[in-house]
Amino acid sequence: MHCGFGFGLLQVNRVLAEFGWDPPRFLGTAFQNAWINQTMWDAVLGWTGVDQYDEANAVGQRFLDQYQGAYGRRPEFCVPVVNRDLATVLLHAFADAHPLTPRGVKEALERVKMLPAASGAPGTRLSFGNWTRRGWVGAGYLVARQLEPEFGKSRLVGRFGEE
Repeated sequence: MHCGFGFGLLQVNRVLAEFGWDPPRFLGTAFQNAWINQTMWDAVLGWTGVDQYDEANAVGQRFLDQYQGAYGRRPEFCVPVVNRDLATVLLHAFADAHPLTPRGVKEALERVKMLPAASGAPGTRLSFGNWTRRGWVGAGYLVARQLEPEFGKSRLVGRFGEE
């Protein structure tokens, strides 16, 4: 399990191959770095990334449809849908902050409840509260993917917690 930002695993696959060891390999959000370039892609091949993009999430698909219409490409990985979710939460909080101060925004953020999320499995929601700071909620939020050898292609491995 790699718990860093991803750049520390650049040579891990090479070293594991030298040892003849092919253990299961998992990483969190750092999986997104694979889309930076071919070198990072190769470093992440064989790893399973969690908290990833899910093509079955209709909210995410609508967002990517709009994105493709505006920019002519369809970035099907976790960063665009996660950033859409973050922007949605912030817009709701800023619009509801009275007064528009750090405390007002914090309190408005705590009133954001059950917004449909573009990231995670279908049914994932964005929700905060007085003591809830996780944001994404839902039984199947944690989506796992693995890369295909072709740069830019990945496949769904599973949705953890899905009914």
